[in-house]
Amino acid sequence: MSDIDDLLRRTNERIEFANAVGKMSDIGYLESVKVELKSNQWISVEDRLPEPEQVVLAAVNGFDAPVVAHMLWECCNPMIESYFKDFLYWDDVHHDGQDFGEDVTHWMSCPAMPSLINTQE
Repeated sequence: MSDIDDLLRRTNERIEFANAVGKMSDIGYLESVKVELKSNQWISVEDRLPEPEQVVLAAVNGFDAPVVAHMLWECCNPMIESYFKDFLYWDDVHHDGQDFGEDVTHWMSCPAMPSLINTQE
């Protein structure tokens, strides 16, 4: 069992306890904890792919750290490339055409950006 699975199990137990003792004010918070835990998990590309152009963290074989990437459509012009079909490929956010292809094994949504203070004023 992964650490996330264990935290989800324990959170569910606390929700059941809060229901049993009538502490409804705790349930909303605990449900939001569950959503956050579920959203911060790696997803296998065999289970599901991200939406096209959704920026994600990608686990790539041969890389020591996640890559900020997205899936892009390569649309082929039927007048010129009628023998090709449109296809999705993994590219980094610099749009350099780097196709990570089959090397991407897992992905996860990027965390939300923190509030940045404008120091330019």
